[in-house]
Amino acid sequence: MGFGDNLGGLGEQLNNLKNEHGDKINEGADSLQEQHSDKLGEHAGAANDFIDGLQTEHLGQEQPTGEQQAAEQAESQENQ
Repeated sequence: MGFGDNLGGLGEQLNNLKNEHGDKINEGADSLQEQHSDKLGEHAGAANDFIDGLQTEHLGQEQPTGEQQAAEQAESQENQ
């Protein structure tokens, strides 16, 4: 009997929540990246890539790289 067996189905419940709300989690993470990436200075791209990797690994949705996000953000600011 492993540790997971003692959780009483918690892993299954988390998977259900991930499947149900994964898009909202991704949107929230992306929004935070946009709002706070300027505060990270030269490390913003690496931090964004790390977060995107976690999103892909745990939520199964491919995210643009930090460089792609920075380019998109710059383009959207130019269009405003």
